[in-house]
Amino acid sequence: MAKKLCVASVLIALVVAGDSLRAQDARGVLQAAVKAMGADNVKTIQYSGTGWNAGVGQSFSPQDDWPRFEVTRYTRTIDYNARYSREEVTRRQGNNPPRGGGGTPLQGEQQQDFLVSGNYAWNMNGQNPVPQPGQYLAGIPNPEYRQFDILLTPHGFLKAAMAAQNATAISITLPAPPGGITTNGKATLVSFTAMGKYRVNGTFNDQNMLELVQTWIPNPVYGDMLYELRYTNYKDYAGVKFPTVLHIHQGDPRLSVAHNSMEITINNVQPNVTVTAMAVPDAVQKATAPRERVESQKLADGVWFLGGGSHNSLAVDFRDFAVVIEAPLNEERSLAVISEVNKLIPNKPIKYVLNTHHHFDHSGGLRTYLAQGATIVTHQANKEYYENVLFSTAPRTLQPDR
Repeated sequence: MAKKLCVASVLIALVVAGDSLRAQDARGVLQAAVKAMGADNVKTIQYSGTGWNAGVGQSFSPQDDWPRFEVTRYTRTIDYNARYSREEVTRRQGNNPPRGGGGTPLQGEQQQDFLVSGNYAWNMNGQNPVPQPGQYLAGIPNPEYRQFDILLTPHGFLKAAMAAQNATAISITLPAPPGGITTNGKATLVSFTAMGKYRVNGTFNDQNMLELVQTWIPNPVYGDMLYELRYTNYKDYAGVKFPTVLHIHQGDPRLSVAHNSMEITINNVQPNVTVTAMAVPDAVQKATAPRERVESQKLADGVWFLGGGSHNSLAVDFRDFAVVIEAPLNEERSLAVISEVNKLIPNKPIKYVLNTHHHFDHSGGLRTYLAQGATIVTHQANKEYYENVLFSTAPRTLQPDR
């Protein structure tokens, strides 16, 4: 599956850059897809299945994929008009090797419950709401990410593309083999800008089924990180067509092995199900995104613990320079730590940053130090990954470097 997805992505990139395309009327393409997929009257939907999900950004090594967990129960409920989604997951370690981070190895079953309603995002831990006003993977704000994810579902894409004023369409003739997108080499690519900033591409096969959605989200390690959703094996559910296999990429397979984030085999779809949306809890309404603050604690002469957030660093004073151990999360956190180090160790440059490992939450702030002239000290196994991905000179359009 992953190999086919990679082939499809590369082929689309090649044909868009070449001559095998022809402009089409986007609205006509979308109307044909709406009719074929039975999307015109879909207001709500609930779908369930089993499969696996993964700990994005937590691979065992830069040469490994994201660590996987077996999903024994998966249910997603969406009310498109209410901008509401609830994603309920039961997962366990299963037969997946316990390699990497992200909570591995799981002990027994773990319940995950992700909600978004309008501009509010939260999780449920049993009966207790846990506000999520912060960022997904220290990049895109959680409420924005979850709303965007509704838009990337098959019928969510159609609704958003139909409403967009900037949608375009091109006919594509794919070279053989077609990579699973279409049976006769013919497909149509529809593109539009969502939420004022996110470029979204949807590829329809020769049966007007949406098989591939491709976009990018901001991420401290990848920059504009590829977010790709593959929808295959469509079936009819009371006149509504819906895929029975959902496969998601987070990360570009052309840059790194790590990219497969979820695959669910759907066994039940209920279009226009009655949705009783959970009211946004008071604690969620009152929660605000945390501001970066650094609280320093002297551990010994010339050594400080830099806390105050979810992740920590150390500062060490040398004769002619300072050293920082660990640059977690993102640019915002690094700038706050650098400011504190400059107060604690004035008039000395931060010459070295020691990085313990490559996980997103422990390496996302390294780029900021590099830009300010620091040398990054890390394991040899991380060198190529950092040079090709984290320290790439490719433009970061969604969250530009300051």
